[in-house]
Amino acid sequence: TVSAQDTDPESALDDFIHYSLVANVEFAEAFARSLLRDRMSDEASNALLKTLEEPPDQVVIILLTSTLEKILPTLSSRTQVISLKTVNWPELKQGLIDCLSLEDGVAEELAKTCGGKPGIAIKLFQEEDYKKWRSDALNEVEFVAMSRLQDRFVHGGSFAKRYAKDREGVLAILTLWQEWWRDVLVCSFGLNDSIINQSRIDNIVVNANKFGSFNSAKTIRIISTTIEKLQMNFNPSLTIEQMMLKMPIISK
Repeated sequence: TVSAQDTDPESALDDFIHYSLVANVEFAEAFARSLLRDRMSDEASNALLKTLEEPPDQVVIILLTSTLEKILPTLSSRTQVISLKTVNWPELKQGLIDCLSLEDGVAEELAKTCGGKPGIAIKLFQEEDYKKWRSDALNEVEFVAMSRLQDRFVHGGSFAKRYAKDREGVLAILTLWQEWWRDVLVCSFGLNDSIINQSRIDNIVVNANKFGSFNSAKTIRIISTTIEKLQMNFNPSLTIEQMMLKMPIISK
């Protein structure tokens, strides 16, 4: 196994070009995934520049990043940027049913949790501990909903650290929090049949009675704004801290 951390950028690029030329596609793909990470150093980026300017005839180089701003302008200016849009959840749900033969309810949960990203949906499904992940995330949002301000502040600090280690995972958790609060909002109008997380209905009813429709809708907007800011690379610690502090608190 070769990674960008095991060698210097110049020799790394030499290896990349060599294996591309001999059409060792499997190696080239694995190597590129390691080399072209968002945290790729400036030295590695500059070493790649010449290859982008003069690629071998039979080679197509694809750079994948979740954050375009982290790619040096000297690299991005020599590429064609293609934005991969998210998929609306009904379409994604049907795709998961067709491709993975999922049950309707499971497909809908995944489609609404992954933020319109098929790759995240498939990853979540294939993870053996998906059900535990979902259960833990729902336990967490229930805990935060009922927590005091100081407890939320402390929890926000640990949540921000998790974001630094697993950006997409935490965004998926926040999307699931949105879904839970949507259930609380729907329940506040007495539309219990429309609740997605039916296994949590007892707790959802309790929170719907405590928070009501106004505070539930407000919390959904707060979480939505938080997700948008994180996707736009706002400071994670401050953004998550603000979310925790702004969410309504109801006296027990």
